Amino acid sequence: MAFCLLCGKPLDHATPPEHVLLDCLGGRKKSKRLLCRACNSRLGGTVDAALARRVAPFRAAHHLPGGSRNRWPDGPPDPAPPPLDDDVARAAIAKMGLLLWAQGLGAAEMARPCWRAALARLAEGVPPPPAATPLLVPATPLNAEDFGPWAHRLWAFSDDEGRVLAGAALYGQPGLSLELCPAGAAPRRHLLLLADPRRPAHWAELGPRPI
Repeated sequence: MAFCLLCGKPLDHATPPEHVLLDCLGGRKKSKRLLCRACNSRLGGTVDAALARRVAPFRAAHHLPGGSRNRWPDGPPDPAPPPLDDDVARAAIAKMGLLLWAQGLGAAEMARPCWRAALARLAEGVPPPPAATPLLVPATPLNAEDFGPWAHRLWAFSDDEGRVLAGAALYGQPGLSLELCPAGAAPRRHLLLLADPRRPAHWAELGPRPI
Protein backbone atom coordinates (compact mmCIF):
# COMPACT_ATOMS: atom_id res chain seq x y z
CA MET A 1 0.00 0.00 0.00
CA ALA A 2 1.20 3.52 -0.82
CA PHE A 3 1.17 6.36 1.71
CA CYS A 4 1.00 10.14 1.34
CA LEU A 5 4.47 11.67 1.21
CA LEU A 6 3.46 14.49 3.55
CA CYS A 7 1.03 13.16 6.14
CA GLY A 8 1.46 9.39 5.86
CA LYS A 9 -2.21 8.69 5.15
CA PRO A 10 -2.82 5.44 3.18
CA LEU A 11 -3.57 5.93 -0.50
CA ASP A 12 -5.97 3.75 -2.49
CA HIS A 13 -7.87 3.62 -5.77
CA ALA A 14 -10.08 6.54 -4.65
CA THR A 15 -7.10 8.86 -4.20
CA PRO A 16 -7.25 11.66 -6.81
CA PRO A 17 -4.24 11.65 -9.14
CA GLU A 18 -1.55 14.25 -8.63
CA HIS A 19 0.15 15.91 -11.62
CA VAL A 20 3.94 15.65 -11.58
CA LEU A 21 4.35 18.47 -14.11
CA LEU A 22 1.66 20.92 -13.00
CA ASP A 23 -1.65 20.90 -14.82
CA CYS A 24 -1.37 24.63 -15.55
CA LEU A 25 1.81 23.86 -17.53
CA GLY A 26 0.03 21.23 -19.60
CA GLY A 27 1.30 18.33 -17.50
CA ARG A 28 -0.22 14.94 -18.29
CA LYS A 29 1.89 12.63 -16.11
CA LYS A 30 -0.08 11.70 -12.97
CA SER A 31 0.21 9.38 -9.99
CA LYS A 32 -2.13 8.18 -7.25
CA ARG A 33 0.84 7.11 -5.11
CA LEU A 34 2.16 10.50 -4.02
CA LEU A 35 -0.30 12.72 -2.12
CA CYS A 36 -3.60 12.19 -0.35
CA ARG A 37 -6.68 14.20 -1.25
CA ALA A 38 -6.19 16.71 1.58
CA CYS A 39 -2.50 17.39 0.89
CA ASN A 40 -3.14 17.51 -2.85
CA SER A 41 -5.90 20.06 -2.32
CA ARG A 42 -3.84 22.19 0.09
CA LEU A 43 -0.86 22.44 -2.24
CA GLY A 44 -3.21 22.91 -5.18
CA GLY A 45 -4.62 26.01 -3.50
CA THR A 46 -1.21 27.46 -2.64
CA VAL A 47 1.88 26.40 -4.61
CA ASP A 48 0.00 25.25 -7.71
CA ALA A 49 -2.43 28.18 -7.72
CA ALA A 50 0.38 30.73 -7.38
CA LEU A 51 2.19 29.41 -10.44
CA ALA A 52 -1.09 29.05 -12.35
CA ARG A 53 -1.80 32.76 -11.82
CA ARG A 54 1.73 33.61 -12.93
CA VAL A 55 1.52 31.75 -16.25
CA ALA A 56 -2.14 32.51 -17.05
CA PRO A 57 -1.52 35.66 -19.19
CA PHE A 58 1.06 33.86 -21.33
CA ARG A 59 -1.23 30.86 -21.76
CA ALA A 60 -4.13 33.16 -22.69
CA ALA A 61 -2.06 34.97 -25.30
CA HIS A 62 -0.91 31.77 -27.01
CA HIS A 63 -3.94 29.53 -26.39
CA LEU A 64 -1.97 26.99 -24.36
CA PRO A 65 -4.25 24.33 -22.85
CA GLY A 66 -3.92 22.75 -19.43
CA GLY A 67 -3.08 19.12 -18.89
CA SER A 68 -6.62 18.10 -17.93
CA ARG A 69 -8.69 20.34 -20.20
CA ASN A 70 -8.27 21.65 -23.73
CA ARG A 71 -8.85 25.18 -22.49
CA TRP A 72 -6.65 28.17 -21.80
CA PRO A 73 -7.35 30.87 -19.19
CA ASP A 74 -9.53 33.88 -19.76
CA GLY A 75 -8.26 37.32 -18.89
CA PRO A 76 -5.73 39.86 -20.17
CA PRO A 77 -3.15 38.13 -22.37
CA ASP A 78 0.58 38.78 -22.30
CA PRO A 79 2.73 37.35 -25.12
CA ALA A 80 5.95 37.46 -23.06
CA PRO A 81 6.95 34.40 -21.01
CA PRO A 82 6.50 35.10 -17.28
CA PRO A 83 9.51 35.49 -14.98
CA LEU A 84 10.16 32.19 -13.24
CA ASP A 85 13.08 32.91 -10.93
CA ASP A 86 11.47 33.93 -7.63
CA ASP A 87 9.92 32.19 -4.60
CA VAL A 88 6.72 31.33 -6.51
CA ALA A 89 8.66 29.52 -9.21
CA ARG A 90 11.11 27.91 -6.78
CA ALA A 91 8.30 26.50 -4.65
CA ALA A 92 6.60 25.02 -7.72
CA ILE A 93 9.84 23.64 -9.16
CA ALA A 94 10.77 22.09 -5.81
CA LYS A 95 7.37 20.42 -5.61
CA MET A 96 7.57 19.06 -9.15
CA GLY A 97 11.13 17.85 -8.64
CA LEU A 98 10.23 16.05 -5.42
CA LEU A 99 7.24 14.37 -7.06
CA LEU A 100 9.33 13.36 -10.07
CA TRP A 101 11.93 11.79 -7.77
CA ALA A 102 9.35 10.13 -5.53
CA GLN A 103 7.33 8.56 -8.34
CA GLY A 104 10.52 7.33 -9.98
CA LEU A 105 12.30 5.84 -6.98
CA GLY A 106 9.37 4.86 -4.77
CA ALA A 107 8.38 4.75 -1.12
CA ALA A 108 11.54 3.11 0.19
CA GLU A 109 13.64 5.97 -1.20
CA MET A 110 11.41 8.66 0.28
CA ALA A 111 11.56 6.97 3.70
CA ARG A 112 15.28 7.79 3.95
CA PRO A 113 15.94 10.33 6.76
CA CYS A 114 17.60 12.71 4.30
CA TRP A 115 14.20 13.57 2.79
CA ARG A 116 12.53 14.79 6.00
CA ALA A 117 13.59 18.43 5.61
CA ALA A 118 12.62 18.59 1.93
CA LEU A 119 9.19 17.09 2.59
CA ALA A 120 8.65 19.47 5.51
CA ARG A 121 9.43 22.43 3.23
CA LEU A 122 7.03 21.08 0.63
CA ALA A 123 4.26 20.74 3.23
CA GLU A 124 4.68 24.43 4.09
CA GLY A 125 5.14 25.59 0.50
CA VAL A 126 8.59 26.95 1.36
CA PRO A 127 11.11 26.79 -1.52
CA PRO A 128 14.73 25.75 -1.09
CA PRO A 129 17.35 28.25 -2.28
CA PRO A 130 18.92 27.94 -5.73
CA ALA A 131 21.80 25.47 -5.82
CA ALA A 132 25.04 27.28 -5.01
CA THR A 133 27.23 24.71 -6.78
CA PRO A 134 25.11 23.18 -9.55
CA LEU A 135 25.81 19.71 -10.86
CA LEU A 136 26.04 19.35 -14.61
CA VAL A 137 22.78 18.05 -16.06
CA PRO A 138 23.61 14.60 -17.50
CA ALA A 139 23.42 14.01 -21.21
CA THR A 140 20.21 12.40 -22.40
CA PRO A 141 18.93 10.80 -25.60
CA LEU A 142 15.75 12.89 -25.29
CA ASN A 143 15.94 16.04 -27.41
CA ALA A 144 14.09 19.12 -26.15
CA GLU A 145 13.87 20.44 -29.73
CA ASP A 146 11.43 17.60 -30.50
CA PHE A 147 8.97 19.25 -28.09
CA GLY A 148 8.88 22.68 -29.67
CA PRO A 149 10.39 26.10 -28.87
CA TRP A 150 8.52 26.35 -25.56
CA ALA A 151 9.44 22.88 -24.35
CA HIS A 152 9.21 22.24 -20.62
CA ARG A 153 12.14 20.34 -19.08
CA LEU A 154 11.86 18.93 -15.55
CA TRP A 155 14.79 17.01 -14.09
CA ALA A 156 16.17 15.50 -10.89
CA PHE A 157 19.54 13.86 -10.45
CA SER A 158 22.01 12.87 -7.74
CA ASP A 159 25.78 12.61 -7.36
CA ASP A 160 27.95 9.92 -5.76
CA GLU A 161 27.05 11.14 -2.25
CA GLY A 162 23.30 11.24 -2.85
CA ARG A 163 23.06 15.02 -3.19
CA VAL A 164 19.91 15.66 -5.20
CA LEU A 165 19.29 18.66 -7.41
CA ALA A 166 16.00 19.23 -9.17
CA GLY A 167 15.23 21.88 -11.71
CA ALA A 168 13.04 23.03 -14.51
CA ALA A 169 13.25 25.11 -17.66
CA LEU A 170 9.73 26.26 -18.50
CA TYR A 171 8.50 27.75 -21.78
CA GLY A 172 11.97 27.41 -23.26
CA GLN A 173 13.53 29.80 -20.75
CA PRO A 174 16.84 29.21 -18.95
CA GLY A 175 16.54 26.61 -16.24
CA LEU A 176 16.71 26.91 -12.47
CA SER A 177 18.22 24.21 -10.23
CA LEU A 178 17.48 23.73 -6.52
CA GLU A 179 19.13 21.52 -3.92
CA LEU A 180 16.45 19.20 -2.56
CA CYS A 181 18.73 16.95 -0.51
CA PRO A 182 22.35 17.67 0.56
CA ALA A 183 23.36 13.98 0.85
CA GLY A 184 22.07 10.53 1.63
CA ALA A 185 19.62 9.89 -1.21
CA ALA A 186 19.99 7.20 -3.86
CA PRO A 187 23.28 8.02 -5.61
CA ARG A 188 23.87 8.60 -9.30
CA ARG A 189 20.30 8.64 -10.50
CA HIS A 190 18.83 10.73 -13.32
CA LEU A 191 15.19 11.49 -14.13
CA LEU A 192 13.95 13.77 -16.90
CA LEU A 193 10.53 14.77 -18.20
CA LEU A 194 9.98 16.75 -21.42
CA ALA A 195 6.65 18.18 -22.54
CA ASP A 196 5.24 20.46 -25.23
CA PRO A 197 2.84 23.02 -23.66
CA ARG A 198 1.14 23.53 -27.04
CA ARG A 199 0.30 19.82 -27.26
CA PRO A 200 -0.01 18.34 -23.75
CA ALA A 201 -0.31 14.80 -25.12
CA HIS A 202 3.24 15.12 -26.50
CA TRP A 203 5.53 14.32 -23.59
CA ALA A 204 8.22 11.80 -22.68
CA GLU A 205 10.27 10.77 -19.67
CA LEU A 206 13.57 9.11 -18.94
CA GLY A 207 14.66 7.30 -15.82
CA PRO A 208 15.34 6.73 -13.14
CA ARG A 209 18.56 5.44 -14.58
CA PRO A 210 22.14 5.24 -13.28
CA ILE A 211 24.56 7.93 -14.42
